[in-house]
Amino acid sequence: MKIVEHTLSTPHGEVRAYTRAEEDERGYGRYSVDIYVDGSKWITETGLIIPGDTLETIARVTTEKTARMLEEGARSYQEGVVRTLSNFLRDQSPDVRANWARLADALASGQYQQCKYWLRERDGDNHRYCTLGVAVRVLVPSEEQEMILRRITLPDLDCVPLGLKRHIEGLIVEMNDKSCMPFTEIAGVIRDALARAEKEKE
Repeated sequence: MKIVEHTLSTPHGEVRAYTRAEEDERGYGRYSVDIYVDGSKWITETGLIIPGDTLETIARVTTEKTARMLEEGARSYQEGVVRTLSNFLRDQSPDVRANWARLADALASGQYQQCKYWLRERDGDNHRYCTLGVAVRVLVPSEEQEMILRRITLPDLDCVPLGLKRHIEGLIVEMNDKSCMPFTEIAGVIRDALARAEKEKE
């Protein structure tokens, strides 16, 4: 049985399709495509093969369709995060909102390398940070940072002046660790939420 593999790298994960088929002498048959996103099986699609179709074409079309679905899902997810975060920021003080803006600037600066699951992770002679780890670096007095960054997660929500609540901390962690959004996208979400919160306060 012939198997054709096709891979497409997207901002939201690597899409890989394994397409196989059984054809009769006229070129008719059924195909099956196993779709993997970042190494995890996502979905299997099946259908009829039409004469003139090739497994290569089926694999390419299926990966492109999956990439569009990932993009649409990511856009919908980000819109929900912006809405939740803006509702939270709307009720915060100007100082707290200014700190969120400082965090967004730091995330977008390219100065910090990203990691998951840890506030800080050693990478050779350098360190990588999650989003909340960057918040510690930017917003916490330098003499207090080391004690905090040795922890896996924030030991105390009050240690970072972002007015954090548990559900907001969870949202930030989810964007960084589960949704694997790069710092630049997280910065964009924060800025959109700040702008929306300011507009709604007018």
